[in-house]
Amino acid sequence: MGCGGATFYYDQLTNRLINSSNVAGVQTTTIYPKIFRNNEGVVIKAHIYSDASTTTQTNLSGLTWSAKIGDVGESAIITNSNSASFNLTEDWADANVAAGKICFAVNTSGSAIDTDLGTLESKRYTCHIGGNDTEGDDCTVAQVYITLVNTPD
Repeated sequence: MGCGGATFYYDQLTNRLINSSNVAGVQTTTIYPKIFRNNEGVVIKAHIYSDASTTTQTNLSGLTWSAKIGDVGESAIITNSNSASFNLTEDWADANVAAGKICFAVNTSGSAIDTDLGTLESKRYTCHIGGNDTEGDDCTVAQVYITLVNTPD
C-alpha cells in the first residue's frame, strides 16, 4: 500500500480521540491524524475502545463497512464503501475486528480533492467510519477529525 497513513485510538463511548502514548487518557491536543494527498493506498488504522481505558470495543463484528471523509454536511470527497477491502491483514498485520482493531485504505488523489484543497497547505475534514449492522441499520463506529495534507504533484 501507499505511504502517508494514519493510526488513531478512539473512545466510542465519549466520541473522542484518546492519547496513543497513554491510552487511559483522553487526547487533549488539537493534533489530528494526518493523511497525505496524491496517494492511492493510504491505510487508516483505528483501535476502538469502549471507555477511554484499555477496554477494547468488541461488538464490531458483522458490519458491512464503509468510510467517508469530507466536510460536515457536504458530499464526501473520499469514500470507501467496499466492505471486503476493510480489515485486511496485508494492510495492517494487527487488524482484528474482534479486538477493536480496524483498518481500510483510501485513495487521496482525484479531482474532487484537488478542487477542495486548492492551494491550501492542509485542511481538516471529518472521517466517518461505520456501516450497516446485520439488520441493515446504520452504525457509526467512529467520527473524528482528520487532516488532509496537500502535497506537490
